[in-house]
Amino acid sequence: MLHRFFTDEQGATAVEYALVASLVTLVALGGFQFVGTSVTNMFNSNESQILQAMD
Repeated sequence: MLHRFFTDEQGATAVEYALVASLVTLVALGGFQFVGTSVTNMFNSNESQILQAMD
């Protein structure tokens, strides 16, 4: 019974897909955070330039 449990690889594919999906999710979240920070900095820079031009 233990031999059959350790040699059964039926669920291995699902675990591998779950690991790949979680890695893709982490990379995507990191990318979104980087882009969000860049966009925020861009708008803050534009705001300060507009305020300076209005003075």
